[in-house]
Amino acid sequence: MTINFASLLQIKYSVNLISNYYECQKIVAQNGDIYQVKLNLIYKNLNSMNLFVGTLQTLTTKTMKNSLLIIKPYEETRSFLFVN
Repeated sequence: MTINFASLLQIKYSVNLISNYYECQKIVAQNGDIYQVKLNLIYKNLNSMNLFVGTLQTLTTKTMKNSLLIIKPYEETRSFLFVN
């Protein structure tokens, strides 16, 4: 009889270990899903910020080029008027 009780206790201990392992794996999987969602949000935000910075950079470059194109003839006309 004692052998049967010992084997039953061993089985119960093994089942508890498996159950605890399953619960631990379930929690890890849930946390992994949460972290994956957060990483996806971070990547989307970074992509949006990169697009914004690139657009701002293009706007600044084009504005500076246009400003210089407008100022150059103005300066030439001004210098021509004051020299003559």
